[in-house]
Amino acid sequence: MATGQYLQLKITLKDTHPPVWRRVLIPDDMRLDKLHLVIQVLFGWENAHLHQFWNTQARDLFFVPSFDEDFMGDEELESDVKALDELEFGNLIYQYDFGDDWQHQIHLEKIIEADTTAVPFVPYCLTGRGANFEEDSRRDDGMRGDEFNRDKINATLKKMFPQSKKSRKKASAKTKAVPAKIDPALAKLAEILKEEDTLKAIVNKKNKAFLIELMNQPVAGATILKLVELLLETHPPKR
Repeated sequence: MATGQYLQLKITLKDTHPPVWRRVLIPDDMRLDKLHLVIQVLFGWENAHLHQFWNTQARDLFFVPSFDEDFMGDEELESDVKALDELEFGNLIYQYDFGDDWQHQIHLEKIIEADTTAVPFVPYCLTGRGANFEEDSRRDDGMRGDEFNRDKINATLKKMFPQSKKSRKKASAKTKAVPAKIDPALAKLAEILKEEDTLKAIVNKKNKAFLIELMNQPVAGATILKLVELLLETHPPKR
């Protein structure tokens, strides 16, 4: 899993009615050549045609993989441009298949701290709407392909962008349980539960152990405290 920050993008296939779009999280250091692969998966394309990115503000071209008669250019563009470097200034357009001219508008919705999300990996498709289009179908009014399937998309993205061993170790370390400190007041109540015959009669042995275990958890502590206070009020311990 990537660390740092994630970019939440909404990618919309232009001139589609109703709109076909996908929302995806990507690492903040993702290059345009990698984003190209993500978009191919999101929209079910087969990577069978040329593509390019440009900035909607200046129409500066950023990346094409190679040249042929479909592309009128005089120099090969760089592939190591980071998506964030351009998205900070406005939307990007990803054009796929210069003949059919499928244009995808890429909008940066927000930047998210990686440790505040619950996604298991990135890139990760959050949601979307609208079926894919078939390759080479623009002249046939855009024949529809597979329906949007988030699970299938994410399974493909996970295989395409495997986590490194280092990232897996970091993720494992983050999720490793850390023993909670026991509040002295709760520890004292635990002793009361262990020793007082009156409370033992109310809380059977199994549930008593469960309550004592819960007392070690900070989130549950206040709730257990109220429960024990109620028990002490209704059945005061013998002196």
